[in-house]
Amino acid sequence: MGALSGKKILMILSPSDFNDEEFFKTRVVLQGGGAQVITAALDTEEATGMLGGKARIDQDLASVEAKNFDGLVFIGGKGVKKYLKDKLVKNLAQKAAAEGKIIGAISRAIPILVNAGILVGKADRSIQLCGKIITARDSKAAQNFGEKLGQLLKR
Repeated sequence: MGALSGKKILMILSPSDFNDEEFFKTRVVLQGGGAQVITAALDTEEATGMLGGKARIDQDLASVEAKNFDGLVFIGGKGVKKYLKDKLVKNLAQKAAAEGKIIGAISRAIPILVNAGILVGKADRSIQLCGKIITARDSKAAQNFGEKLGQLLKR
């Protein structure tokens, strides 16, 4: 049993062109800690990364409710631009923040949190923590990002 046993984490991917390193490295750290990781995207059963990696999608993003998870993680990549102005994604981020959930965003996904009005500024450090929101500047920080998410979830 890992320290994150019993924790449910939703990782939100774009249907295509998500950042493989950001997703796979973060997921491995969280699952390694014992967390249950659920993936979500809009309108697809399998997402494809910029480097060709495949991720099975567990839940359509339209049916996701923040209250069912301990934390939400928005993964970057070129495809995330589909979500930057999406009302569904904006509302999900806002509800998660209002419910006091741990929220993470990495690289190109950070503007989702800014557009939702729950994060001000930008990630000018490799890893930035603001209350229950954690951001990572780029895929090089993915491993550390996953570890910091795990530490927040343990609290």
